[in-house]
Amino acid sequence: MTIGATQVRRERPKAMLQVTDLSCELAGHLVLEGVSLTVLPGQITVLLGPNGAGKSTLVDVIGGQLRATSGTVVFDGRDVTALPSSVLTHAGLARTFQVPRPLRHCTVWDNVFVAATHGRSPSRHRRRMAARATDAVLARAGLTTSARQLAGRLPPAQLRRLDLARAMALDPLVLVVDEPMAGLDDLQIDQTVQLLLHLREEGVSILAVEHVMHAVLAVADTAVFLHCGTVLKHGRPDQVLADADVMDAYLGAPPGWGPR
Repeated sequence: MTIGATQVRRERPKAMLQVTDLSCELAGHLVLEGVSLTVLPGQITVLLGPNGAGKSTLVDVIGGQLRATSGTVVFDGRDVTALPSSVLTHAGLARTFQVPRPLRHCTVWDNVFVAATHGRSPSRHRRRMAARATDAVLARAGLTTSARQLAGRLPPAQLRRLDLARAMALDPLVLVVDEPMAGLDDLQIDQTVQLLLHLREEGVSILAVEHVMHAVLAVADTAVFLHCGTVLKHGRPDQVLADADVMDAYLGAPPGWGPR
């Protein structure tokens, strides 16, 4: 299965995802103010910043879970600022969550199969195709041996991998991942890095929220650093991480911060 292969083929826009001057107010508090970023076709943009910077809020606005107060989100050349998540998913924008949300009483296989059949005809042929796609995604995600386990019984690391597998099964043009490596050990981080790089090679555009700095340096084409709801710095990841203002913003960050 090649992720993104079954989406309607046409000339792609210069930016697969374009956020322009985006602001979001929640409960009277301005969480995001004038945020702009770009995800280019077949590239990985990583969103950085300390806790409370507004990263997850931005991802929720992009994914249609929250409404922006002002500004625009353009996906695949279409203004999708006011569209709900269900419409965005059908159009080819998939996401994972900081706290995975599996169908806990269903098997791992069924979780991915449901995603693979999302928005598609329930014909026998389609279901057979979805079943094959499910097996392929589980193999790529390293979950084949866990396919018949209940999702609610998976350890945290495998839950994160399942969340990513479900998003992959949607066959996205753009994949938004919220801290996919949180709580993983070094081997699991390396496996996730390789999976994201393979998706990029297949043409999937990726926006990733991540705190694991050596992984950021391994996958990111571009880094965007959020601080107090605004973009403090953007550019090459090594340059962003070496910036004095960025380092100042991370003073008091947890041990282990910084490129390695």
